Amino acid sequence: MSLRIRIGIWFFFPTMLWATVSHAAEKRALLIMIGQYPASSGWPSLSAQNDSRLILQTLKNQGFKEKDIVVLENHRATAENIRKSCETLIKLTRRGDKVIVAFSGHGQ
Repeated sequence: MSLRIRIGIWFFFPTMLWATVSHAAEKRALLIMIGQYPASSGWPSLSAQNDSRLILQTLKNQGFKEKDIVVLENHRATAENIRKSCETLIKLTRRGDKVIVAFSGHGQ
């Protein structure tokens, strides 16, 4: 079964991707928040946890259920965990569902 998904991208910090199609929608979100980097990386720490709290509260205010929001922060935001979380979103998503993917980090 294929899904037609219209995608709009808003460029702001953190970058958010919103995909929608029409029907009585389930709402799901994946938040990838990386603020702590190893010293050897040369990247300074960020306030990704602040972004996480703000986005999480905004999603809840918009009717997203906590059980349908996956948050991967810092050491949990590995490439493997991000891939698995995206695969799970794809498997769960049906025509008409709303999906938010938010990233907060350096993004380099």
